[in-house]
Amino acid sequence: MGIEISVAMGTYNGSAFLADQLQSIAAQDLLPDELIVCDDASTDDTVAKIREFAARAPFEVRLEVNAQNLGSTPNFARAVDRCRGKIIFLADQDDVWKQQKVRRLCELLRENPGLGYAFHDATLVGADRCPLGWRLWETLLFPPREQARFNSGRAFELLLRRNLVTGMTMAFRAEYRDVLLPIPSGWVHDGWIALLLAALARARAVPEPLVLYRQHAGQQIGARPESLLDKYRRRKRADTHFYEKIAEDYGAALTRLEACADRLPDPSVLASLQHKIEHWRIRAGMRAGRRWRLPIIARELLRGGYRRYGSGWKSAAEDLLL
Repeated sequence: MGIEISVAMGTYNGSAFLADQLQSIAAQDLLPDELIVCDDASTDDTVAKIREFAARAPFEVRLEVNAQNLGSTPNFARAVDRCRGKIIFLADQDDVWKQQKVRRLCELLRENPGLGYAFHDATLVGADRCPLGWRLWETLLFPPREQARFNSGRAFELLLRRNLVTGMTMAFRAEYRDVLLPIPSGWVHDGWIALLLAALARARAVPEPLVLYRQHAGQQIGARPESLLDKYRRRKRADTHFYEKIAEDYGAALTRLEACADRLPDPSVLASLQHKIEHWRIRAGMRAGRRWRLPIIARELLRGGYRRYGSGWKSAAEDLLL
């Protein structure tokens, strides 16, 4: 029958919580055919624990250890590249998958050939796996109305504003891997994969919390709610380079999709990306000096740039006041 389901995992000094994650993958009611682990030159006993698990796992485990630290995104890209399955799941090293996760997403993708990927909600827990009282999509401000828009075919439009997809909640079709790889510097792997796949195929948001998303001091990216003061401080720190870098990053996405334009169901996504880049370049220009901002902001409001590629009037207020 061949290899149908692959799990791509990136690890780095993850010994503290790795056993829980590996065991939860082994306990799936639909087992993957292989687990690909790329370790990013860990200095703890992460590699030893993976090898110990591989000796008793109910599926093939293939481990590669980087000679030197590459960073999270290049390491994940390497794991994805090594996968042989038709459906690829992304796995972090410190979470816990619910037993039905693989089956639920695989059924969805198999029953809907037009879907390029699916992703789900998650329950936030502490280091001790005790629930923190909220879900991932609550922290991302991704309510049911936005979920319905996403699932109605407007995923690319929503993702142009901000990333809504956390990698460890995602499963996607390997047939698009040639477009996804390599992942350019500046992007986190999940945001890049989600955006490009939404241009190439339909996507589905599944409101079930199929992972316990562990929040702890040692993780690279977490999902704790952000206070208004935190948001203000973050935006206050954003300088011209910040806005220019966003324009540059989306320019890389535009270049990649232009190279496969014949595979795009809706070529208008290229124009939307170009407009996004232009909008952020305009915002970068305003950060270079405070004079004459108001007419530029008014023009961008009328053109809909703030609504389509930012947080609407809130982004306009940032450009005016910060």
